[in-house]
Amino acid sequence: LFAQAGARVVAVQDDTGTVYREAGLDMAALLAHRAQHGGVQGFAGAEPLDDERFWDVPCDILIPAALEGQITADRASRLQAWMVLEGANGPTVPAADAVLAERGVLVVPDVNRVYASATGTNEIVAFDLKTLKEIARIPGGVYPDGMAYASGVRKLYVSDQSGKTETVIDVTTNKLLKTIDLGGEAGNSHYDPVSQHIFVNVQTRNEIAEIDTRRDVIVARHPLDTACRNHGLLLEPSQRLAFVACEDNARLLVLDMNSMKVVSTEIVGDDPDVLAFDEGLQLLYVAAESGIVSIFKVHDRSVSKIAESRLADRAHSVAVDQRTHHVYFPIQNLNGRAVLRIMQFTK
Repeated sequence: LFAQAGARVVAVQDDTGTVYREAGLDMAALLAHRAQHGGVQGFAGAEPLDDERFWDVPCDILIPAALEGQITADRASRLQAWMVLEGANGPTVPAADAVLAERGVLVVPDVNRVYASATGTNEIVAFDLKTLKEIARIPGGVYPDGMAYASGVRKLYVSDQSGKTETVIDVTTNKLLKTIDLGGEAGNSHYDPVSQHIFVNVQTRNEIAEIDTRRDVIVARHPLDTACRNHGLLLEPSQRLAFVACEDNARLLVLDMNSMKVVSTEIVGDDPDVLAFDEGLQLLYVAAESGIVSIFKVHDRSVSKIAESRLADRAHSVAVDQRTHHVYFPIQNLNGRAVLRIMQFTK
């Protein structure tokens, strides 16, 4: 079906073996061969490929459509596909779901592109926003993860947690500009349009590094005395507030961005990860690996918890639609299925 729609199918695997052709397989001929010989092995229109190397083939879409448990954690870390469409019953094991879910994806409307971190090859992959065609691959360090876009200078900043660096990419040319040594493991990054600086958690130093986006140098390091592995980060520039989620002590730190001092500390669910802010309702959502979602009301630059509940195991990602106030929680495994839960806060 994909070939009929104009897609280029480059590799196929079945129980007899794997065949590969970078220029694209003749699917009609391959299907005829399979019908005659009982499998893809020996197809003259392609080269044979080791079965394990099938999971390393660069592609836009990977479709596991036969056996259960084929995408293991090891294979997931090597995948070079931008999208996985599951056609089989349970082709991805739970440990691999976690690997796939933790990869960074960022839409940059300024240049009509989507950027995704490919941890299997340690690259940042750029796609055309309209066609989803791959247009560039940029070195991303040791383990590229979260991303932040500095619109004022049209640069992408990528946190390399294992490499302890921040990778800087020019989105106009899709070229690597600089690698900034953070001196510790990188957590999440966020762009402040007021100062035009990038703020990045250095989670093994319990501090926030501040990067001047014009010169791409660290201009300040802000210690967080009450932090314990500060990973999640969100800025609220209009109120000059920063919110920091600490993994190892289940705390949310509220920082005054004028002084870069902690003004309050709140308790959240264990292993907090992603934060989202509803600007219209002034609501802050904190999603944790433990499945706990905490909701805070932000008023006059102060924060108060108004709700907290367990949503689902590993419900650690959250996003807010600023127009509808809908809140989106992608859940990796709810009764054996991947689910996108859409919610709206009501008093």
